[in-house]
Amino acid sequence: MDESLILWGILLTLTALGLWLEHRFRWAARLGSSLIILILAAVCANVGILPQQSAVYDTIYDTITSLAIVWLLLLVNLQDVGRLGRSALLAFGLASFGTLVGALLASVLFHSRFLGDTPRLAGSLAASYIGGSLNFVGVGRALNLSDLLFSAATTADNLLTAIWLATTLSLPSLLARFYPPQEEGEAVTVTSLPTASAIAPLDLGILLSLAVAVLALSRALHRFWPLIPTLVWLTTLSLALAQFQWIRYLRGMGALGMFGLNLFLR
Repeated sequence: MDESLILWGILLTLTALGLWLEHRFRWAARLGSSLIILILAAVCANVGILPQQSAVYDTIYDTITSLAIVWLLLLVNLQDVGRLGRSALLAFGLASFGTLVGALLASVLFHSRFLGDTPRLAGSLAASYIGGSLNFVGVGRALNLSDLLFSAATTADNLLTAIWLATTLSLPSLLARFYPPQEEGEAVTVTSLPTASAIAPLDLGILLSLAVAVLALSRALHRFWPLIPTLVWLTTLSLALAQFQWIRYLRGMGALGMFGLNLFLR
């Protein structure tokens, strides 16, 4: 019996189960699919259902996550950034700077706990708080963060993010009294991430071929210019490709990307 095929089946089932629970139950939606999948995988690993090491994990870590990054970046419309305005970009810049300062401070405080892994862990978590799970996975891979720290950081990130979001969501109502109401202006429309769109066979074929082509070209460029990491080429090429109008007519980019990332976070 093919053990790799069985392992693929288990991992895909755990990922699908986590996504289904998040969609079906309110308590699961609060936890998030990533944390649920991590818990399910941890239970399966501790009872011996999942092996500690496998070539399947290497394929997911190397290829599947790269394809997921391409699909999610194909959703990015850089024109939306311009529509947000200077104030929003300044606020984002200040928040990103504050995150970097916090990561640097945490590195100093907890260096004795993580030793040589401290910069990798700090960089990955800072990337997560600045750009979300996509950044976390990409930077963590580029910095060669260990599987153990990946799982631990993802769990801590999900738990603390839930607390942090509850706090920040309450701030507008608390701070509203200190700011006068503004007149309504022209509404800003930003393209949403269509993670639940239907996937047609043609769209699926194009998305698969595009992602594989971008990944292959990124690796080739990295071999030609070793100083530039593959992830930088992957990000640059994907963002450039995403600006073509016809890309936005393809359905399923969000669904494929999110499933690939959740499969990685198992």
